[in-house]
Amino acid sequence: MDSLMKNIASPLLLRLVLAAVFVNAGVQKVTGDGTEWGANWASRMAQPPNTAVQLAVAWGELLGGLALLLGFLTRLAVLGLAIIMGGAIYLVHSPQGLRTPLTEYQLPLTLLVICISLMLTGGGTLSIDHLLFGTGPAKAR
Repeated sequence: MDSLMKNIASPLLLRLVLAAVFVNAGVQKVTGDGTEWGANWASRMAQPPNTAVQLAVAWGELLGGLALLLGFLTRLAVLGLAIIMGGAIYLVHSPQGLRTPLTEYQLPLTLLVICISLMLTGGGTLSIDHLLFGTGPAKAR
């Protein structure tokens, strides 16, 4: 049972939850009203980032979320998503530095920690990564 949880259930659950969050966020940024396919989703912020950054975040969330859903290039996908979350924590959710209450950035921090966990474990046994590359704990045995 321990092996089942470690190699199959835990990575799968983490991947699916993270995929749901990022696919939803990416779809909203790419297809929302006036977002120009991800190039203008942050226009309501005081200092919106440039178009290239907005496109990278919007499409990174969407494509990274889809990759997680399938377990395809999991470690690469979560690396990109972790960078996005790190940027979100630093630039958006904690504008006052350490004086910012935790409630301002607890969701992106949680998502960042899940990304780091999946970087360490990989996509698990039920992933395309495992089928194609034989990666993960089951291969090490």
